[in-house]
Amino acid sequence: IIPYKNPAFLKVGDQLEVQLLYNGKPLRGNRIMATHETYSSKPEDYAQTVETDKNGKAWFKITNPGIWIIRSNHMIAIKDDPKADWESFWSNMTFQVKQ
Repeated sequence: IIPYKNPAFLKVGDQLEVQLLYNGKPLRGNRIMATHETYSSKPEDYAQTVETDKNGKAWFKITNPGIWIIRSNHMIAIKDDPKADWESFWSNMTFQVKQ
């Protein structure tokens, strides 16, 4: 996950553009989620969920101050392996937004 702005300078109301890469190339059509520490007590709940565009880009609106996490998971089917059906690649980015 590559941010196009330094997250240390984000403020509430800003928009953060990120690009998701896999093996150095844009990962298009992949689900990417963002949330902040006060959104939910359930770890599976996200404030925003979007799909990356053809260039692997996604945009998130910064709605609250505090700790934020952006994460994504890319799954690849594995053939001819009796021990596994999928390979999973996780990416996370955390940052703090001050008022």
